[in-house]
Amino acid sequence: MSNLVRGGVFLLTAVIVVPLVVFSVGQLVEDVGGWWGGVVLLVAVALVAVLSYLAAVRPASTARWLAAGVVVLAVYVVAESFLSGDSIGSAAPTGMTVLAVPLVVLGLRRTREAGALLLADSMIPLLSLLVLSGLSVDRTGAHLASSSQFVGIPVFVGGVFFLLASLLRSQRRGP
Repeated sequence: MSNLVRGGVFLLTAVIVVPLVVFSVGQLVEDVGGWWGGVVLLVAVALVAVLSYLAAVRPASTARWLAAGVVVLAVYVVAESFLSGDSIGSAAPTGMTVLAVPLVVLGLRRTREAGALLLADSMIPLLSLLVLSGLSVDRTGAHLASSSQFVGIPVFVGGVFFLLASLLRSQRRGP
């Protein structure tokens, strides 16, 4: 039963997250433009492919690298919000989805860790919102309607699903 739940959560989350990668990377490529846009696209696709493969083959070590990636992305987004003073760019949703896909793959082997990291990944736009509110910038409505939240909500839901699947698995094992 637990494998069935975990597989179902994997499929549901993958169906939600993979189109978000296309959306967010496309948005970043459009923002960057030119041949740099092509470079960004290749780097994003390569990161998703390599990290997803490593999450499937070496979940323990990859979980640590993905956790570090979430922290680095959070620091970058907060710094970008602080320096720009009014919004976050398209790097946040792209980074969130590039990390979310391998986290979904990681969820097949390490359900609890993947769920927690997906939740942390989804909260990154809220960190920048806190920075903006600390700067007394009145952009809350625009920020919450941004593509970061469009990406963040499904990633959050995927994290909750993985944590619930982990909880079901641990209850089945007993105390």
